[in-house]
Amino acid sequence: MNTLLDENFSQVYRPLAADFANAVSEINCKDEVLEPFLPLYGPLYETADTRIVFVGIETKGWGSLNGFVTQALQNPESALFRHSDVFDELLFCKEIWGNNFGTGFWDFIFKFLAKFYCIEDWKQLKQGQHPEILQSFAWANTNAVERHHVTAEKHGLSKQQWDIIKTASKPFDRAKHMIDALQPHLMIILSWNTPDEWLTDDTGPIEPVNKIETYLYHYYLSDTNTNVL
Repeated sequence: MNTLLDENFSQVYRPLAADFANAVSEINCKDEVLEPFLPLYGPLYETADTRIVFVGIETKGWGSLNGFVTQALQNPESALFRHSDVFDELLFCKEIWGNNFGTGFWDFIFKFLAKFYCIEDWKQLKQGQHPEILQSFAWANTNAVERHHVTAEKHGLSKQQWDIIKTASKPFDRAKHMIDALQPHLMIILSWNTPDEWLTDDTGPIEPVNKIETYLYHYYLSDTNTNVL
């Protein structure tokens, strides 16, 4: 049975997925070519005392465009949840998702969560311990579709075809959709080059930025009671 969060997420993203699938349905490409990345959240996110969303810039190889389009044309809602195994199976704890230096995207998330939840050794999270924490946050990106050179070019997708896909994916790339769907208490944007407009264009009133350090800014979205770092 869908939760209230699932229903809310579907209400926001289902029409976007259907429109995207219709816009790119004529593109013929390899199965390895990217599909749009939509926000993912753990099964304990909805009931977490603090709903945290970590926002990166893009994935590096994600799913199958053909698979997503086929599913979205048949049942747009099911396409939204086709990667739920990421949280169900804690796939981000697998070795191939990180590096050996403790400096990657997921390492930062593990370290942050360890500090936030008073876990002394952050590597316990990296090893898949404390699923009650690891299934309580959400993961999103500012760009649903990766840049052309990241993976699409390697799989033979022309720049012209990629431009069509990228243009069709633009409606996904709005902070408002993410906030409306996930209703986070705390959003942590890890893409330093993300323009302020991505967050401020249509999110409602926003408090003046508070510069804490060179690479650390704080915003407050009063409409949704969301703190943004």
